[in-house]
Amino acid sequence: FRLNEDETRIPRVIPEAVCKFKWCVNSIGDKDQKLNSVEIQQEMYVLKLKLNATGGGKGCRQDIYTVETMMITVGCTCVNPIIMES
Repeated sequence: FRLNEDETRIPRVIPEAVCKFKWCVNSIGDKDQKLNSVEIQQEMYVLKLKLNATGGGKGCRQDIYTVETMMITVGCTCVNPIIMES
C-alpha cells in the first residue's frame, strides 16, 4: 500500500493498494504469466477544502468544504488477458 496524502482533503490520508507485478502467482506460489494483475478501482467521496475565510466576528475561522469524488485503488486481482487478433 502507499499513502495518498492531501492536507486540504478529508480524509487527509487514504491508503491505496499497489499492484507490484504485471503477472500473477498461482495457488502453489509459482509465477503465472498467463494471467495479468490489474487494479481494482473504487470511487469514494471526499471533502475538499475550497475556502478558508474569516467570519462571524472576533477572527473566527470558517472552513468551507465541497464534496468531490475520486478513484482509488483498493486491491489487485488476476484476470485472463484479452487477445485481439487483427
